Amino acid sequence: MACAAGFADRSVIWLPSSDPRWKAMRGVVAAHAFSPRRLAAARGARERKVRELVSYLRDRAGQEVEVGRAVYGGVLNLVSGALFSADVVDVGAESAQGLRELVEEIIEAIAKPNVSDLFPFLRPLDLQGWRRWTAGRFHKVFRVLDDIVDRRLADASSSSADMQGDFLDALLELVSTGKMTRDDVTTIMFDVFAAGSDTVAITVECAMAELLRNPSIMAKLRAEIKGAIGSKETVEEPDAASLPYLQAVVKEAMRLHPVAPLLLPTGPRRTASRSGATPCPRAAR
Repeated sequence: MACAAGFADRSVIWLPSSDPRWKAMRGVVAAHAFSPRRLAAARGARERKVRELVSYLRDRAGQEVEVGRAVYGGVLNLVSGALFSADVVDVGAESAQGLRELVEEIIEAIAKPNVSDLFPFLRPLDLQGWRRWTAGRFHKVFRVLDDIVDRRLADASSSSADMQGDFLDALLELVSTGKMTRDDVTTIMFDVFAAGSDTVAITVECAMAELLRNPSIMAKLRAEIKGAIGSKETVEEPDAASLPYLQAVVKEAMRLHPVAPLLLPTGPRRTASRSGATPCPRAAR
């Protein structure tokens, strides 16, 4: 089902690591999205989005809040703001939940048993209809991302427009030089966008749930944070180095509640062996 809409042929997630396209796209993401220089440049955007999320929750003190929706909307905008300089939803809005449901449906569908996986010769028939169903979801998400690209291209065509200098600008520069196609841009945006937002949102939500279940741990964590930030109102990224207990809480939440993007299977494209070693069969997990 990852083959729906040609996704598997362009995605960093699904391409085998031996494929030259995987190496090229991984290099693009590493250089233009997660390099130290790029992360440092986007720090202000990340901290601004975190403050907006905290403000949203603070304004609703004493009210019932659907934490998952609020956090996911905030994280969507955090990721999109840092990478594309644009918000895709309003925090806590229905649109955030709708986009999340689309991404989760795609991930769940890809993980479902499929007769085509057991009998590859039946794959062209799509007997269970999963490929058609998944392709429809992909197209809906890609439509949102294509709108972001179209707006950026329209802005670039204006002589008065300034370059944002973000991840999307770097991708479009590669397109202009013929090193990447427009479809590659949309697919890479989906890879980074979906995996990044879902991973952070689920981890935050699960960590908060575990802290509510363990008041003593929450009290110890609050004491550490208060001692580290002093008179400041908020925790900033440089403070993380002095918050080892907070780091331990996050890691434990990820261990107890591993998220799908961290569990994606990998395997060799063909049977391989080394001298004196047991051969590793094709598609081994």
